[in-house]
Amino acid sequence: MWARARGRLAIALAVVGAAVAATAWPARAQHPPGGVAVKDAAEDVRGPLDLVRVAFVRGGDGRLRAELTMADPWGVPELRAAAGPSGSVCLQVWTRRTPGEQPPDYLACLTPPAQGDVLTGRVLRDRANGLPRTVGPADVSRPTPRTVYMRFAQSLIGRPDELRFAAEAASRVQGCPRPLGCRDTVPGAPATARLRLRGAPPEPVTTPAPAPPR
Repeated sequence: MWARARGRLAIALAVVGAAVAATAWPARAQHPPGGVAVKDAAEDVRGPLDLVRVAFVRGGDGRLRAELTMADPWGVPELRAAAGPSGSVCLQVWTRRTPGEQPPDYLACLTPPAQGDVLTGRVLRDRANGLPRTVGPADVSRPTPRTVYMRFAQSLIGRPDELRFAAEAASRVQGCPRPLGCRDTVPGAPATARLRLRGAPPEPVTTPAPAPPR
């Protein structure tokens, strides 16, 4: 079911993008101030967008900040396709649904503009019977050529006490297969990381238990 939903989300993100135009380093959880970070191996994916770290933190101003770092410097050229829908870099957020079984409730995504080199950030809510709906903006900043920050209000995702998250980078440049393109996830799907915004401290990366043999 989630595999079919994942394909639907990938197509939806392509529409959004068009509208605005043997592991050496195993995944592990860290606890930066106010949040959780997960690292991933470099060179574990074919394509220009190789995610090596994702962090989700609560900033001093109360907003949430997603930090996504690639193995190499990147920008709009790695997302903009010569023809057809462009790629995207998204933080997937589960607030009510079950990771591994259902698509994320929310997406905080970066897409290339129709013109120029300034990435566009937005927060979208998934809908069961339609494309994801934009619920608000995400402020974008680039502290380094490898890293991007997306900041957005907790109210855009319903102010949950806790959530699960993962990051996904999808590039549709030449050489990446169609329609999904070259994709990388951190943690590796179907694993997620958990962030508590109120109450107990953050918990490490968790992976859904495998289904029992038939």
